Amino acid sequence: MMDVTVSRSDLAHALKIASGILPGPKDNPQPQHWVLLRAEDTLQVIAMDWGETVFRARLNASVAEQGASLVPAQALLGIISSIRDPEIRLVFSDKDGRLRIDPGGFFIAGDSPEPIPLPTPKGPSVAVSLGELLAAMKRVVFATRKSDTNRQLTSITIRTDDLLGVAKLLNTSVITLMASDAYRLAIQAIPAQNPQGANFAVPVDKSCAKILEMLAKWIGGVKREIETVHLTLAQSDEQGTRARLRERFLAFQLPNADVFYATDLSEPINLPMSKYSEYLSSQGVSRAIASAQDMLSVLEPIWKAHGKRDKTLGVWVRISASRDAGGMIVSLSHSTGPVQVSGTIPAEVIGEPFQFKANCKFLVEALNQLGGKRDKKVILSFYDHHSPLGLRLEYDPSFVYLFMPGREE
Repeated sequence: MMDVTVSRSDLAHALKIASGILPGPKDNPQPQHWVLLRAEDTLQVIAMDWGETVFRARLNASVAEQGASLVPAQALLGIISSIRDPEIRLVFSDKDGRLRIDPGGFFIAGDSPEPIPLPTPKGPSVAVSLGELLAAMKRVVFATRKSDTNRQLTSITIRTDDLLGVAKLLNTSVITLMASDAYRLAIQAIPAQNPQGANFAVPVDKSCAKILEMLAKWIGGVKREIETVHLTLAQSDEQGTRARLRERFLAFQLPNADVFYATDLSEPINLPMSKYSEYLSSQGVSRAIASAQDMLSVLEPIWKAHGKRDKTLGVWVRISASRDAGGMIVSLSHSTGPVQVSGTIPAEVIGEPFQFKANCKFLVEALNQLGGKRDKKVILSFYDHHSPLGLRLEYDPSFVYLFMPGREE
């Protein structure tokens, strides 16, 4: 038995987020996409996919009788979306296995749930702004692969260490988000509160950003940027019949909701970060400082004109930087035929002249991640012809992008 009265708007938002967690109809045609409603001191809405992701919302509610019911998410969402009253009452009867929704006297089939274990947060947590976390995820996710058997290359890795060495400059603890497809590496550091000394480096699926963004819109966290999310490791000690949970999770905890993403701490972090320390801390032997918008005005038309014709190999450009040229001369890179100069990017060149070959897509995508900062200047760092090139904002050391140059013929 269960008898609870709850805000219609809050329940609708929770069900919409839960629907984003549940497997699609092709993956799970039978049974329907179930969510667990659990009435205790609050009404909990719980959804999970194949044990990889768990979502739990805690809604303020008036609980007349505690209980729980498994119900099809889309059916319940469709009914409450047709109701205009601010509050709805949910009554589940174990005898006939039906959930009654008032006002309106609607009924849908429910089920008495078996015990469903949830991950339990264990260990210290680190606190960050939800808005800043989402912005950082969007800043680095472009550097992942769309699909790959190696999870490291399709995920965003969240680390509690200071890879970029910016904590002293920001006068606060930081966490680092990084993504790589093995050809490029994007790293973003954001301020964090880590008084307990949480220490982990774990990959989470990039779909995490979508779920967190839905949560942010629900609570208004992105606009205000004051909502704090706590990140901590979580563990599942047992498995239920309906839900086959993975063993380890990274928990994103908010005042009214939790999201648990499965992660395998036994998987090695395949990127040897000590190998990249020189490129993360140094601005190179030579560098060019230019407006991000100026770079896009030359590189983006090249990508739009030629990128669609060769999606496999990409479009390669050769960039020559020198003080005599007044900046960076960009030309299409062909193995044969005359050099086709596409434009000159005004830049301040520091150090010796340098030249490199780069995938145009890699540069355009990185520059587009700067968003409202595209009018700012960026530093393009050159080390040698066998090392990655670096791209960073001139006055913002919290973002670094490394990408491998093309092989010269």
